[in-house]
Amino acid sequence: MNMTKKSLGAVLLICIFLAAPAGAEPINIQAGVNIFNDPLDGDSAYIEFPFSVNRNQFSFYPSDSGAYLQAIIYADITMKDTLGNALDSTATIFYTRVADSTEMFRRDIKLFNKLSIMAPPGIYQAVLTVIDVTSKSQGAFIFDRLTVEPPVKDRLALSQLELAHKITYIEDSIESALTPLAKNQLLVTANPMNIFSDGDSMIFLYAELYNLEYQENTPDSFSLHYRIYDDSGKLYRDLGTSNYAKPGDAAVISNGFNVSLWQSGRYDLHLVAHDWKSGQTIERNEKFIIYPEGGFITSLPGSTYWNHLDTAGAVTLTNILKYITRPEQYMLFLTLTDDGKKRFAQQFFRDMDPSPNTARNEYMEDAFMRYAYAIENFSTQPGTSDGWRSDRGRVLMQYGKPDKIEETIVPSKSEAFQLWNYFSIQGGIYFVFYDVDAFGNLRLVHSNASGEKFDKEWEALIKGQDMEDFMDL
Repeated sequence: MNMTKKSLGAVLLICIFLAAPAGAEPINIQAGVNIFNDPLDGDSAYIEFPFSVNRNQFSFYPSDSGAYLQAIIYADITMKDTLGNALDSTATIFYTRVADSTEMFRRDIKLFNKLSIMAPPGIYQAVLTVIDVTSKSQGAFIFDRLTVEPPVKDRLALSQLELAHKITYIEDSIESALTPLAKNQLLVTANPMNIFSDGDSMIFLYAELYNLEYQENTPDSFSLHYRIYDDSGKLYRDLGTSNYAKPGDAAVISNGFNVSLWQSGRYDLHLVAHDWKSGQTIERNEKFIIYPEGGFITSLPGSTYWNHLDTAGAVTLTNILKYITRPEQYMLFLTLTDDGKKRFAQQFFRDMDPSPNTARNEYMEDAFMRYAYAIENFSTQPGTSDGWRSDRGRVLMQYGKPDKIEETIVPSKSEAFQLWNYFSIQGGIYFVFYDVDAFGNLRLVHSNASGEKFDKEWEALIKGQDMEDFMDL
């Protein structure tokens, strides 16, 4: 079975507006992310970025024949790691047409599309940009913390759940394969932000089930059980259990639910999948909103900025501010209550904002990205979060991203050795990290930075290689 890869991943979302030409309104974007960890793809995941835009935001012009009006839309997605290093990018151009100028101004028409990228496990940022080719107005949606988990290969696995406005079957043809919303012979019009109107009579779901125990020519099945919980965690609907024949060791899940009689509110869709042959069970849940038309949601979240401080707790703020504030500031911070610490952090990052007249605070974003990178890459054990405490984590937080990292192995010991260079700080400084204990934890053994550990005998740790030769690599 040829499986393509798609599902909803956990991610912190931010939407900002890029600068638009004078008089042009910025484009409002609703976007989401779907991560599919199909084990057949090796260690990489297939990441989809579905998005929608209101058609009336774009500028139309007459076609050559004059039979219709059209607009041209450009969209691209760029992914970076938490230090800002580019991973990959992709782009698309698509068109929309209307019969006349009256149709141009309809406010109830949305355009749906998506972009896709393959990525290995890690923590990333992504920026989706949409541009009106004619007017040059544009908007951007930032995925501030996108976590890609390694694929599960040794047991039953279920992708996270992708909710959609509509799912229909399509023919297996060249035309359908080129349709950006097509996957596995289904046309999936995803709801990027899981926000539905009470005018929607149906909510659709797409997911993928992996690692079924399957033997060809041996009848077998798996089951799916759906429950809906309200915002308080109380069971709202039990949608029952259905059995399905296994098509192979993986299966596409596609279902629709009639919600025409459901009340407006916030819900949690809970799915339990069970493999009858192996006896294994896996479950997932996905939150969504049904709102009354003209009701309590006056604007979609695509037009708001989600600040890091909205979700950071006192512990996270304490860890981050430890290395980026002056000692006297940090001592004052430690004496405050949790509410006081949050207000202190708000004022500190406001004071450090390099562009206070814009929605973004680049200094704050960079501090949180470096903290996330240190946890992801320098923690002592997988699943732990002490990387920010390590010597490399501390230097990264305090001095920022190095201009150059040189790495080698000590020839006589087969132990790791790194040199971090900062060319524009204090006239040029460097930090030497060495795996002293041979346990993979690189520790700072020498630096020429003011106030840092200085050991003129540090190169004695290195046998068969002198400092000048290494720094010339």
